[in-house]
Amino acid sequence: ANELGGDIIVNVQGDEPELNSTVIDSAIGALASFQMSTVVCPLQKDEMEDSNVVKAIVEDNFAIDFCREFVSGSFRHIGLYVYKPSFLQTYIHLEPTPNEISRRLEQMRAIDHGYQIAIAEVNPQPGGIDTVEQYEDFVNRVL
Repeated sequence: ANELGGDIIVNVQGDEPELNSTVIDSAIGALASFQMSTVVCPLQKDEMEDSNVVKAIVEDNFAIDFCREFVSGSFRHIGLYVYKPSFLQTYIHLEPTPNEISRRLEQMRAIDHGYQIAIAEVNPQPGGIDTVEQYEDFVNRVL
């Protein structure tokens, strides 16, 4: 990332192949004067109890927690992060936290170390690919 230059780093995770480019624009817009941002959308009924779907708890346009179990009022997290390059260099030197390790959610490292993650809320998006069945469905749909 240091060699890329630029004012921001956009990380679209590989399990989000159908992500609309306007979602990326929303995440960039949420970054503003913050160090890190991400995107959420309303949970669909079939996603609520699915532990493969990461849920975000949001307050005042900031993520206050991420989990895999349903929490009333939570949103579906979309696998997209936008960073200021200087924060990305800070982030990679932070120690992994117990929440990050036990939940398998890397964004908990920032929250647990006291950093805020700005949130952009967007309309429902196609789900990510978290299982073999979802991958097979995606391949059959796009080929």
